[in-house]
Amino acid sequence: MVIYGSGPPQKPPRRGRRRRHRLPRWARWTLAVLGLLVLVVLAAGGYELWYLNTIYNKVTKLHGTDRKASAHLARDIPTSSQPITALMIGSDHRSDGATGKNGLSDTLMLARLDPQHHVISLLSIPRDLWVPSLGAKINSAYSNGGDNASLEAVEGVTGIKPNYLVNVDFAGFQRLVDTLGGIYVNVDQYYYNPPDLEAYTGFSAIDVKPGYQKLKGADALAFSRYRHTDDDFHRQARQQTFLRAFQARAADRFHGISVTDIPFINSLLGAISDSVTIVGPHRKAPSPRTLLSFAATAYKARAHVVTIPLSWTPYDAPDGESALQVTNLSHALAQWRHPWQLENAAASIPGSHKTHTAPAWKPAVDPDGVHVAVLNGNGVKGVAAKTVHALAAWGYRAHAGNAPRQDYPDTWAYYRPGARAIAGDLAYILGGGATASAMPAAIEAAIGPRAQVAVVFGHGFSGKPAVTAPAPKKPSRPAGPPSTITPTTGYRADFLHVQRVLHFPIVYPTVSVAGYDLCPWVPKPSGAGVLSCQGTSTSPIRIYGIGAAGKGWNSMYAVFKGPTAMGPYWGIEETRYTDAPLLQNPNLTRTLDGRKYLFFFNGGHIQTIAFVQGDVAYWVENSLLDDLTNPEMLAIARSLKPVG
Repeated sequence: MVIYGSGPPQKPPRRGRRRRHRLPRWARWTLAVLGLLVLVVLAAGGYELWYLNTIYNKVTKLHGTDRKASAHLARDIPTSSQPITALMIGSDHRSDGATGKNGLSDTLMLARLDPQHHVISLLSIPRDLWVPSLGAKINSAYSNGGDNASLEAVEGVTGIKPNYLVNVDFAGFQRLVDTLGGIYVNVDQYYYNPPDLEAYTGFSAIDVKPGYQKLKGADALAFSRYRHTDDDFHRQARQQTFLRAFQARAADRFHGISVTDIPFINSLLGAISDSVTIVGPHRKAPSPRTLLSFAATAYKARAHVVTIPLSWTPYDAPDGESALQVTNLSHALAQWRHPWQLENAAASIPGSHKTHTAPAWKPAVDPDGVHVAVLNGNGVKGVAAKTVHALAAWGYRAHAGNAPRQDYPDTWAYYRPGARAIAGDLAYILGGGATASAMPAAIEAAIGPRAQVAVVFGHGFSGKPAVTAPAPKKPSRPAGPPSTITPTTGYRADFLHVQRVLHFPIVYPTVSVAGYDLCPWVPKPSGAGVLSCQGTSTSPIRIYGIGAAGKGWNSMYAVFKGPTAMGPYWGIEETRYTDAPLLQNPNLTRTLDGRKYLFFFNGGHIQTIAFVQGDVAYWVENSLLDDLTNPEMLAIARSLKPVG
């Protein structure tokens, strides 16, 4: 018999076990791709960390005399809020062996980075400085003993024991500049020494024309090391000029940097590792975190880089070589340590508009000639004398004495008939509840006949009035430009020619500066490095193009030369490059005569005055050593008028 619904016994289903559902193919592919991306990112991040660590180890690795130099650095490591000092050595090791075992220290520069005042101060040590302890010029120290000998020589001369030592090799310097794509520099004159004269003159070849331009590695190095026709102080100024431009370029390049810039960063770090060595105390290099903190502080101080000038005299060295001695080293070191205390260049610039302030309080009666008796009524010694001095500052003729008694609780200004207004003025000046009142007989008997008012101070009065006298007015500066500035229209024709070529509004200086003349730009000066201002050319003013401002000719630079063979040189730039790095981060912006000026300072000196009108930028550039005074710079900038 068959029973429906029956059959062999069935195994009960297992509990807790579910059938797995496979993801769709698109989901599996998505997860695989995401996983692969994560692995790639992790691998790239790991490689980048490894590369950064490799670069850090290479930059901070000590070589030769670096270990000895480390022992001579300041032992205390500054905190993030303390000033950081470093000796920067620019070394030159030529392949011909002419510079000795270690090369020469073409650059010795003390740098001080102040995180509290956000300022960088630079002090260059001239390479021809005679050091008696060495019996030679200071640049020979590096040739004989490397970093350590240079560090000891600088410390012996200045007394400065820096926190760090930074060595920059000129061979790697070119690669570093090229990696940044070049550096925009305001070149003050035509630097020229053709290759065929290099062996004859003993100076390296150079062909760098005047004006604002981008210098690539080879030209940047030639410009920074040039001293063919001037001296070591001008070379130092060129190096400092380039260093400020380099800092501005680096700050601009790293602003808004993203992941896509990693190849550039790696290339830049590689260039740095080939040219820079950083030496710290205790044979320990600054940590990566410390280096980042230095970089952040330097970025904040990028608009406040101050170069400290040195004065010098020639020195006849015992070995017959020409050398020099510095005459203001102590003063220069004090400025280097406290650059924020230098005279503020802004003080020489007039305000952009009149400031409307409430008029200062004035006495109702002119204090001049008013006699006041000051009587001590509280018994405190010295208070009467202080009060007499304070009232004399207002112009009162006051004399001290004692009141009939010494227990006055309050301060009074007692007046004789007709002097009530004077007493009211004095009560206001003294403050502290002082009251004007008619003079009682006892007080009148205690003072002489000339006193119109008797001040009797009581308990709690210290001799310090509530209202102090205004400071005496300083003699006003003479109005108008300085005596070295003379009105002229002599430059108009040359600048008008430029406008006909460039086809944008050109301005020209309507003043001349005593001792300076417009120096014709000669494409090929005769002689090594000689720029003859007596020569002629198609245009006395250089007309050229800046690639970042567009195609073709879009810029001009006029050179003005001083009375000596070495210049000095200042100039006027006019260009369509309105985004020029030089125009970023001005120290001061001021509107004068309806024109908005950008001011750039070097300590107490005005270095550049610029303004932008439409799509054209204009600026006046001081000489390398800031030879033009602040009033002269201001007078030139304000004189710039359209040629028509």
